[in-house]
Amino acid sequence: MRLILSLRCFSKGSGDISDLDAGANRCFLAATPNDIYRLPPEFLRKGRFDEIFFVDLPDQKIRMFLFSIHLRKRGLNPEKFDCKSLAEKAADFSGAEIEQAIISALYRASSKKEPVSTDHILEQISLTKPLALLKQEEIASLGNGPKNGRSPPKLSTSKTSKKSVYYSHKLTI
Repeated sequence: MRLILSLRCFSKGSGDISDLDAGANRCFLAATPNDIYRLPPEFLRKGRFDEIFFVDLPDQKIRMFLFSIHLRKRGLNPEKFDCKSLAEKAADFSGAEIEQAIISALYRASSKKEPVSTDHILEQISLTKPLALLKQEEIASLGNGPKNGRSPPKLSTSKTSKKSVYYSHKLTI
């Protein structure tokens, strides 16, 4: 399991994380696991992290914005693309999946010796099955918890949600 940690500043004292004081050092530590079920219980105990929270998939407005960002990032003018249509067709896509649809469309257009268009991106969207659909049961269960902020939710067999999951653990010390 990969656990991503980000530490903005560290104590000037002994280097022990327990020496840090939020008021004096203003440190922020964030950890994002790929699978919260594989985290050891000691990571989830009260006092280890201040917050455990869920970040859902982007809504229609955010997906339109993400398409604009990733088009601009590749030197393309978003106004020449139907970002509203792209966002509608990419309803279950994460930001990373949106970016990859654009990258794949660029490769496809290049192989055809054509300038990339909305149609190229729509084609790549239709060829992609987003993680929110591939792992629907697991993701549905993660979207329902944790309720008390301390323990991972129980696995559910519900197929009612098609949402992607990102857990972030925040430690303010």
